[in-house]
Amino acid sequence: MINIAICDDDGTIRAQLRNLIEYEYPVGFSIKEYTNGRALVHDVESGIECYDLILLDIKMPWMGGIQAAARLRELRLPVVIVLLTQYPEYVYDGYEVQAFHYILKPLRSCDFLPVLERAVKAAENNRGKAYLPIRTQDEVWYIPLGDIAYIESSLRKVSVVTVSGGTHECYGRISGMAEFLKPAGFFRVHKSYLINPRNLTYVDIDEPAACFDSQRVPIARGKVTPLLAMMFDRCKEATRNPTH
Repeated sequence: MINIAICDDDGTIRAQLRNLIEYEYPVGFSIKEYTNGRALVHDVESGIECYDLILLDIKMPWMGGIQAAARLRELRLPVVIVLLTQYPEYVYDGYEVQAFHYILKPLRSCDFLPVLERAVKAAENNRGKAYLPIRTQDEVWYIPLGDIAYIESSLRKVSVVTVSGGTHECYGRISGMAEFLKPAGFFRVHKSYLINPRNLTYVDIDEPAACFDSQRVPIARGKVTPLLAMMFDRCKEATRNPTH
């Protein structure tokens, strides 16, 4: 299921977009409409909705499309954004928010449908990119799994430490995250720590710790051998199936 948001203050445009999408893709798509960017951002930040593709008008009341897109990019969302505008001079603003494409109004199906096809393919490709959703008090962050070094639990607070230097905190249980991230190869080295072995610098066997540059994560007794065995198996698998 591809989740699509149509965000435009013009009801006629929203209806036209919906009709074109439903005609071209009669099944496998969910569509929700918004009249302004503020409502869209609210639903995404609060975790009510998570979209694969957003059709976003640039000029709207309350919050315009560029401002809304910038906020979504701050969340590091894996979403494809197509901008809609009557004003060609605003098109270049789309580069600042990594817009996939833009559509000039008035809408013409011959212009829109080829862009829609490419945008849907891009959204489907993004589905293969894994993210960890982190819910804070006011919003939801989507952290690429490849950027996570380790996750630490202290009392009811969980801290996600990234390779790029950021730390994201939320309330939750590390056991739930361990279950969610197990298929991605994450390994629980301690009751309070979950690591991403792909980002390890080295494993200290003498004083058991998983090391990420200058940061050390303690490894519980009995976890060193399983961790090394998992890493060895992964290396053998990579040797059998080299990437060209």
